[in-house]
Amino acid sequence: MIKTGEAKGLILLALIVINIAAIPLLLRAFIYSVSIPLFFVSCGYERGERADLLEVKNNSWRILFGWGITVLCSFGYSFAGKREIRPAEMLGDIGPLWIVLALSVVPCVYELICATMRRVSVFFVILPVGALAVAGVLLGCKKIYLPFGADIMLVALLFVCFGDMLRRMEDKVWKNKVVWGLLLFAVWAVFVYFGRWMELPIRAYRGNVFCFVSSCAGCVCILYATMLPKQWKSAKALLSWCGERSVLFLCVMGFMQFNVPWTDLYAYIPVTWAEDALVRVCMTVFIVFCIDVWKEKLIALNCA
Repeated sequence: MIKTGEAKGLILLALIVINIAAIPLLLRAFIYSVSIPLFFVSCGYERGERADLLEVKNNSWRILFGWGITVLCSFGYSFAGKREIRPAEMLGDIGPLWIVLALSVVPCVYELICATMRRVSVFFVILPVGALAVAGVLLGCKKIYLPFGADIMLVALLFVCFGDMLRRMEDKVWKNKVVWGLLLFAVWAVFVYFGRWMELPIRAYRGNVFCFVSSCAGCVCILYATMLPKQWKSAKALLSWCGERSVLFLCVMGFMQFNVPWTDLYAYIPVTWAEDALVRVCMTVFIVFCIDVWKEKLIALNCA
C-alpha cells in the first residue's frame, strides 16, 4: 500500500541535504528532479474520488496561515537581530516557503478545473492542465517570471494531475511492483545521468518533455520506496511522522534558510557534507518536534 506521508518525509530530509553546496552534483540532480514535484504528485494522489472544493479551500487557508506566520517571524527576527531584511527573497525565492505557498494555491486551481470539466471524462482534465503547464514553461524559458513564482505553479498543476491519474490507475500501476519499479528507476536514472531533468527553483527544464517524464518516473520510484519491508518499522515511522508534518517542516526549513548563518557556524569547525547534512537534519527534526509538542499541549489546554 502506498503511503504518501512516508514519501514526503523522505523528500523533506532530502530537501534539507540539498541546501548544502558541497554535495555531489549527481546526487543533487536526483534530489532536484523529484523534490518539488513529489509534493504535488502526493497532493493529487491524496485527492480522493470526489474532492470537496470547500474542504480544499479550508485546507489551503490553514496552509496559507502557516506560511504567513513564518514570513512574519522571519521579518521580525531579521529586524530584531539587525540583520539584512530581504523581502524579495523571502517572498519570491523558490524554496521551502514557496512550496508551502504553492500547496495552498495549486490544489484549489486544480479543483476548479476539475469542477469545470466535471461533465466530461475526467481524463480530459489533462488538456487545460497541460496547456497551463506549457504556458508556465514558456514563461520560464523566456525569463518572464511571475510574482510569487506563479509561472512554476502552472507547471506544478501537471504533477497534481499526474498524481490524480496515478491514483485512478493504481490497480494497474502497483500490480507488478518489481517490474514497474525497475523499469521506472531505469528511466529516471538514465534521464538524470544524461541531463534530462528539471530544476524548478531556477526554471530549468532540461530536455523539454523528457524532464517531465524523468520527474514523474522518479516520483513513482519514491512512492514505491514506501513499500519498505515491515522489518524497517523505525525508519517508516520516522518518515511517516515527518510527512504528516510536512507543512510545519517546510515552514521551519524556510525560516532557517534565511536566518541561520550556516557559513558562520562552520567557519572554525571544518565538516564534511555528510556531517553537515546530519547536523541540519537533527536540528530541523528537533525544532519541529518541540513546536509539535507545544502545539499539542496548547490544544489540550484549550479543550480542558
